[in-house]
Amino acid sequence: MIGAIGLSLVPLAAAEAACTPPDCSLDFGSSGAYVTFGSAPTLGLASFTIETWFRRDGTGASVSTGTGGVTAIPLITKGRGRPTATTAT
Repeated sequence: MIGAIGLSLVPLAAAEAACTPPDCSLDFGSSGAYVTFGSAPTLGLASFTIETWFRRDGTGASVSTGTGGVTAIPLITKGRGRPTATTAT
């Protein structure tokens, strides 16, 4: 079962007035918007992959992997990195 909160379907082509899946995209119009797909225990998966295309509208907040590392703007994340010089590392 697919559930959605705080979002709307948007036509992929600008000339379309409305859309019928799968020819749509999701517009997460608020910071509290999300989509759930429910559990799928019959798949028996210990892990899975999320594949998506993003349209980034803002500048984002960059994070770094540390001194001499990589600086990037994460699109999907849980938490944030810490600087190398902290006592936690």
